[in-house]
Amino acid sequence: MRYLNEDQIARIKDLYGTIHDVRRLRILDMFFFAYYACGLRVSDIIALECSHINFEDRVLIKQIVKTKNTLRIPLCDEAINILRKYQQENKNPSFVFNCLPPDFNLDDPARLDTCLKSNNRNFQTSLRTIGKKLGLPFNLTMHVARHTFGTLMLSAGIPIESISKMMGHTSIRTTQIYARVTDDKISEDMDRLMEKRNSMVQV
Repeated sequence: MRYLNEDQIARIKDLYGTIHDVRRLRILDMFFFAYYACGLRVSDIIALECSHINFEDRVLIKQIVKTKNTLRIPLCDEAINILRKYQQENKNPSFVFNCLPPDFNLDDPARLDTCLKSNNRNFQTSLRTIGKKLGLPFNLTMHVARHTFGTLMLSAGIPIESISKMMGHTSIRTTQIYARVTDDKISEDMDRLMEKRNSMVQV
């Protein structure tokens, strides 16, 4: 499973300040929003409506495209700032990130699927370029933001039950993949520590 560490996230933020292409900035805004909004899936970011956002309560409430379950996501300052940016631009009265036309019918599953795939292909192409520029050891995708949220939250000690609910998993077994990643990272860190200690003893 591919995810970013805190250093890699910081490097993408630094790169953000050097980009002047509006389309690429919008994609990065959506990438970071996915990360800050509890790993929200790309399909739900594309279909995110202005009516889903409650700025006063700092919460996002929407029906998830994949599971059809209603998800309530608390919004941190970073997520709010991104939303405010697009609220002020007001280019689309219906959809936050202007990925779908204002009159788009979300109840048309075939058309929605086509639009989601088309948008996602464009996102992946742009993110892949950014990832290569930063020298990431894997392709940067929108789903990496979701994996990054889950992994870093678990590493920070957030209970897996809470993470599962925030990410909208239908079963905690799905969330347990992040626990395995964390365990693997701990093992790798311990191996590096032992190697360092051994080299110091030999000297």
